[in-house]
Amino acid sequence: MQSQKEQDRLWHHFQLRQTEVFDLSYPRLRFFAGSCRRGEHVLNVGIGNGFLERQLLLRGIQVRTLDPSRAALRQARRSLGTGFQGKQGYLEAIPYSDGEFDRVICTEVFEHLHPEQFRVSLGEIWRILKAGGILIGSVPYREKLAESWTVCPRCEHSFHRWGHRQGEFDRARMTGMLRAAGFGVGRCYPRTFVDYRRTGLRPFFRALFRRLLGLMGEAIVGPSLVFEAVKMGSAGSSGPQSFRRQRTARNRGVGARSERK
Repeated sequence: MQSQKEQDRLWHHFQLRQTEVFDLSYPRLRFFAGSCRRGEHVLNVGIGNGFLERQLLLRGIQVRTLDPSRAALRQARRSLGTGFQGKQGYLEAIPYSDGEFDRVICTEVFEHLHPEQFRVSLGEIWRILKAGGILIGSVPYREKLAESWTVCPRCEHSFHRWGHRQGEFDRARMTGMLRAAGFGVGRCYPRTFVDYRRTGLRPFFRALFRRLLGLMGEAIVGPSLVFEAVKMGSAGSSGPQSFRRQRTARNRGVGARSERK
C-alpha cells in the first residue's frame, strides 16, 4: 500500500505533467458544477487540472480548493487568475473554519484514503459545513483494487495505478459511513457520466447505453457511486425525510439571498 508521500508524488505527476488524464472526467465534473447554486460558498477537494474550479467560477459561485500539492495550486492560480483561492492541506485536518461552507464537493477522493482517514475526514467535512450544508461527491462503484494493481519495472514496487486505498464502495457502506458521521443521506446511487454533447445519433445512443449500464452498476462501464448528504444536528438524526426537509428549507434561503443580490 502506498505511503502518503508516494501518493502525493503520483498525483503531483498527473496534475503537473500528465494533465490529459483528467479529460475523461469532464462530464462528471460538469455534473457536480451544475449541482451548485449561485450564492453558495463551495469547497472542492482535489484541484486536478482546475476544470471544476473554472466551471464554478464561470457560474458566479464562490469556490475554494483544498489540495495536498502547493505546486498544483500555484499552477491553478496562474491559469484561473485572481478569482481562484485555495489552500494546501489534507482532509484529515482541513485548514478552514467551522461552518464556513454551504457545500463540499468530494468527487473521486475518498477511495484514496485509508478507512480511518475516511472516518476522520467525514468529521472534518461535517465541521466546516454550515448547518444544513451539503456534501456531494462520488467514488468508484464496487471497484476491485486488484484489477488495477501494477508494478514498477525498476524497483518492483507494486501499487494501485491511481493510488486507491479502498474499494468495494456500495450503497450500504457509503450510507452507513455518512450517517455515522452525522449526515442525512438523500441520494446514493451508481451512474456513469457520459457526454451527450457530441453530435449524431450513434454517439447519442452509445452515451445513452453507457448511462443505462451505469445505473445498473455494470462494471464494464466503470460506474461511480454518487452520493448527496446533508449536515444534521448530530449523528443519528439522519434519514431521507429529514434530509429533504433541510434541503428544501436551505434552497429557499439560497433563493432569497440570490434575489437580494
